[in-house]
This record gives sequence, structure tokens and C-alpha cells, in this order.
Amino acid sequence: MVDSIDRKLILIVDDTPTNISIVSGLLKDRYRLKAANRGETALAMIHTGDLPDLILLDIMMPGLDGYEVCRQLKSDQRTRDIPIIFLTAKDQIEDEAFGLMIGAVDYIVKPIKPSILFARIQTHLALSDANKRLAIQNHILIETARLREDVEHIIRHDLKTQLNIILSIPQLLLMESELNDKQRKFINIIDDSGHQMMKMVNRSLDLYKMESDLYYFRPESINIIDIINDVIKNLDIIINLKSIKIIISINNQAIEFDQVVMAEVEPMLCHSMLSDLIKNAIEASEIDGIVNIKIHKGINIIISIENNGEVPEQIRDNFFDKFVTLGKPGGTGLGTYSASLIARTLNASLSLDTSIKGKTVLHITLKTAGGA
Repeated sequence: MVDSIDRKLILIVDDTPTNISIVSGLLKDRYRLKAANRGETALAMIHTGDLPDLILLDIMMPGLDGYEVCRQLKSDQRTRDIPIIFLTAKDQIEDEAFGLMIGAVDYIVKPIKPSILFARIQTHLALSDANKRLAIQNHILIETARLREDVEHIIRHDLKTQLNIILSIPQLLLMESELNDKQRKFINIIDDSGHQMMKMVNRSLDLYKMESDLYYFRPESINIIDIINDVIKNLDIIINLKSIKIIISINNQAIEFDQVVMAEVEPMLCHSMLSDLIKNAIEASEIDGIVNIKIHKGINIIISIENNGEVPEQIRDNFFDKFVTLGKPGGTGLGTYSASLIARTLNASLSLDTSIKGKTVLHITLKTAGGA
């Protein structure tokens, strides 16, 4: 037998004492019970005492009928989740439909069949408990996410504060005339690295805004060729280390000097996206490999980045998901995720093409400047 302290509390509401006595007799060994013979009394008991875990509610009562009691309980945030089972002599289909419509979880017609009553009560108490657990878990998830965001904001703020101090030192050192060329070179490397770190912190703030749909997109008409050339220049070290050859073409023709392809993008975001994708292609290529950047200029601008080597099958379906990486030492799985997030913000599309055997191709579709 369940300890009385752990038993669920059921409120029986019926204007007929005999009915209350019958139901109480059936349930007294399984549950804690309270009873009220009027709707007004039931509401007063609920609002001043312990909340019942379930209510068995008659419909035809003097004063407030069961329908009105149900409506009032469902309109109150404190009581709206209490399961209500109508226990009534009203046996018309429309009565049952109306009771369920206003918020009751079940409808039992008198005379009572004990086995049905036990089963219905047990089922709805179990469902109520499950819903409460889900609500608690959901609240914990929301609070955890909020705490994580707060911590990330604090970390970013503190990082920027310390980085600003670090960035000021190389400039002061470079003012010293006694430095030799080697020392100046190293200080400039520190300065460049510090600025790259600051860009990473600022970028993480932007990515958070994009994830939260809070980023304000500021498009400009920009020559996409200039952005690609600048990305390749910034990746010069890794390109030389792997002896990678970068080939750029436009509409299947070799790129010409000062060629222009205008796209409607936000320059910094577009640069970051293309940097992630081109760097990813270089890293995935073998030494002495080739990375093809093919630009198709039409109604839209399609940039295809192609490298030898295939994306492993186990990560193809979630290639652009957060933290997805495989076989890349030190990989964070944020590069392609960041690129896809930026593409969405730029009103662009980004897709993975593995249809060519032995190759991986990424397609980026951008809007042509002016919508042309």
C-alpha cells in the first residue's frame, strides 16, 4: 500500500452526497481525497489549500455548474494544468464534446464502472506527471542556455579588454629605434596575430547574433573577385606549405586582370565565409594539389570551390552542422558551420556536392548587385 504522504490528492466535486460517498469509497485506499458539494466551494478550497493532482467534477450543480468551474480553473495560470475529469449523468455526445473543448481531459458517464474510473484516473495522473517533468526539463534547458550565453558574453568582453592591452604593446615597441629588422619582424607578427584574435572575438559575437536572428544585414555592391584575391593572399602561408595551386575561372574562362563580378553582400561576412571554405578546401587537399574556384556569372553568382578528396560519408549529411569534424587534427568543426550561418545571413545558399568521384565541391550562390 502507498504511504498516505505520497498519495495523489483528488478533489471530488458533486452536489449529491451519495455520489461523493460512492466515489470516495472506491478511491480511499489509493488516493488522498477532498470533497465539495458546490462549484463555489470547490474553487474556494482549491485557491486556499493544497492544489489537487486531479479533479473529478460533476456538471449539473446549483450555482456554478461544472462547465463554469472548469472554465475558471483553465483560465487561471496556477490551476490550468490540473487534469479535470467530468463525472456526470449527461450522456449526450454534444455534452461530452463541449466538456473536452473547454479543457477537460476526460469524460465519464454515470453510473460509474470502477475499473474504468481507476484506469482513467491512473492514466491522467501519469500523463500529468510526465508533463510536469517535461516542463521542469525545458525550464532547466532554457536556464542553462541563458547561463551559457551570459558566460560567453562575459568571456568575450574580458578577452577584448585584455586583447586591447596586448595590441597596444607592439605599437609602443616599434617606436624604439634600437630594434633590428629581425626583432621588428617578430613584433609585427605578434601585432598581426593579436589583430586576428580580435577579429575572431568580434566574429564570435556576430555569429551569436546570427544564431539568435539578431544580426542586422548591411549589404553593399562589392567586387567578389577582390574578396577572393584578398582571401587567397591571407592564406598564402598554408598555400605555400602545401604547394597548392589555386585556379580561378569565370564562366569557364581563365580570369583576366581587373575583371569585375559585382555581388550584393556584406564585405566582412563574405570574406569570412569564403576564407573558411577556401581554407577548408586547401586543408583537405594533398600536397601539390589543386583548388579550383569556378565563378559562374548569370542571374545569380555561383562560386564553386573544388578540391581533390572526398568528404567522409559519415559526415556528409551533417557537414554544415556545429562541431562536425573528422580526421582533422585540431579541427573545431566550426568553419563550415560558420560559413553556412553567414550564407543564410547574406541571403545566399551554400551546398555540398559529392557527385564527382574523388572530388569535393562547395557551391555558394550569391545575389548579383542590383538584382540584375
